[in-house]
Amino acid sequence: YVFSGNVAEANEYITDFSSLVRQTLDMSGKKFITLTEEIMYLRAYLGLEQKKYEHCFNFTIAAEENKDGNLLLPPLLIQPFVENSIRHGVLNLKKGQGKILVHFFKEVNALCCVVEDNGIGRANAIQLKKSVNPVYESKGMVLVKNRIESLNNIYNSDITVAIEDIDEEGNTGTRVIIKFPLDYDEQNN
Repeated sequence: YVFSGNVAEANEYITDFSSLVRQTLDMSGKKFITLTEEIMYLRAYLGLEQKKYEHCFNFTIAAEENKDGNLLLPPLLIQPFVENSIRHGVLNLKKGQGKILVHFFKEVNALCCVVEDNGIGRANAIQLKKSVNPVYESKGMVLVKNRIESLNNIYNSDITVAIEDIDEEGNTGTRVIIKFPLDYDEQNN
């Protein structure tokens, strides 16, 4: 936006970016955030990325309508999966065809988050990555896995992540299912 001389768009983007940075810094200092805060953060992040990539994807964030906006979850755990949906999935589709869904719902003993995209799928993304930059080694998912293991040890909890490939009737993509406990054992702290 800056290089194209679009001052209004550049100003809006910079304002949105600075707001996201402030939210990130605020959340990084907290043990837990509410579901409502997580949804607001993801909406800001996805909106910024949507602008950055010139609306090559659409997104939906859905939560079951109930009084559970105050459910707690660790901050900044879902965003890396959403980022992967963008970078390794929908960016490789024709402009405007990408779709990302983030859906929150409550099960008996868990808060579930499903991040789903209609991207090219993990196998194709790996092949594309090897051909574009064979030396680069992503560490994002390893760091998330290590953080989840630490959180599970600290809070005697059972945060789980399952990643599934979508290959149904010609449709491809990736589905990530993250389950958070409804309560965290803070007696160990």
